[in-house]
Amino acid sequence: MKTTQLFTFIIGTAIVLASCKKEGCTDQSATNYDPNAENDDGSCVYDGSGGNNDGGDGDDNTDNLQNLAGNESSPLTISDVHSDNSVYDYYIDGTWEINAAVTIEPGVRILMKSGAQVEVNENGSLTAIGTGANKIAFIGEQAVPGYWNYIRFDASNNPNNELTYVEVKHAGGDDYYLSNAAVFVRGKSRLKMNNTLIQNSARRGLKVNAADGLLTEFSNNTISDCESHSIYLHNLGHLANFAGNNNLSTGNTYNKIQVGGNPVGSPVDIPNVNSTILLEETSDINADVTIAAGNYFEMGSGAKIEVNSNGSLAMIGNASNPITITGKQEVKGYWKCIRFDDSNNPSNEMQYVDVSYGGGEDYYLENAMIFVRSSGYLTMGNSSVTYSERDGVKVNSTDGTFNDEGTNTFSNNDGQDVNLP
Repeated sequence: MKTTQLFTFIIGTAIVLASCKKEGCTDQSATNYDPNAENDDGSCVYDGSGGNNDGGDGDDNTDNLQNLAGNESSPLTISDVHSDNSVYDYYIDGTWEINAAVTIEPGVRILMKSGAQVEVNENGSLTAIGTGANKIAFIGEQAVPGYWNYIRFDASNNPNNELTYVEVKHAGGDDYYLSNAAVFVRGKSRLKMNNTLIQNSARRGLKVNAADGLLTEFSNNTISDCESHSIYLHNLGHLANFAGNNNLSTGNTYNKIQVGGNPVGSPVDIPNVNSTILLEETSDINADVTIAAGNYFEMGSGAKIEVNSNGSLAMIGNASNPITITGKQEVKGYWKCIRFDDSNNPSNEMQYVDVSYGGGEDYYLENAMIFVRSSGYLTMGNSSVTYSERDGVKVNSTDGTFNDEGTNTFSNNDGQDVNLP
């Protein structure tokens, strides 16, 4: 009996002594590590965040995340913490300002909190290159379009800016016109983007908003399930480096590349981008522009293409891959015209081009769907001009030249098919 009582006393004393050990944070990687603590009480703080750093989502997979926040003013490499691709490695809560060279390694997964955003500024660069097996991910804490804002390249003209094998999901939460896209190339910025997914943006997937912005590469990307257009581009010149293997036509409210009415000032060859190109304003062409076979253009209400005296436009399709220029709606006069305005460049040519539902301008200088003005020049062959609200083709001066190769077709035009002086 005495032996039993002694054993009970020893056990009880051990429990009491254990319970008297100092509690605190015992994790040396935490900012509030207590070297005197013997019992971890769950109070560890990591990089300025509180508690267990699960962001309040209750997901054990996000315990002990490091916060990417504030001003990144020194070069930094972000490494993959967990080998498990279902586990997040970091989170962003607020704005992460990048003012130095930041590299994100394959496999890194970043949890984006409500309203979070990444700003790559003039002195910074972001190089995020994953692999097919180890993609880099920026994913909203909740699977809701617009839950976080954007990744924005703001005047960062750095050739190291790259998103390759990256997933960007649930962004587009900022409706300010300077950042209304999940990935935004603003001002004099450049970006290389390949094998990347942008999905579930509350606005556009990708936006380039200035003439001196540049997409140096754009191939094998998917932009899907966005609540606006897949892409907005400042002008036609931004299509120069698009490959034809992108998927821009799945689940977006508008499965189109929206192009603003801004001048093209440098020579550009536009490949077949394998997506509808929507022009909604006046596109001024002040350089030599060539458009490859297979491209499909929709013209918005009142839109037009103006080829000015220092520019030229060559649209060269073929029998199996014609170029199409048509109204966003199949209504005569829905858009205005293609005007060769004193551009006497022999490169002005339309081969295997189908043009329809324009002629909406009744001003005497533009009252045709295809208008050759003053000393303008155009060669046309194997093309069709249909459903113009006015003339199909018009030349308004004896100084102008319309070289009809005799293989064109004209029908359902309300004015003359070809009106020559």
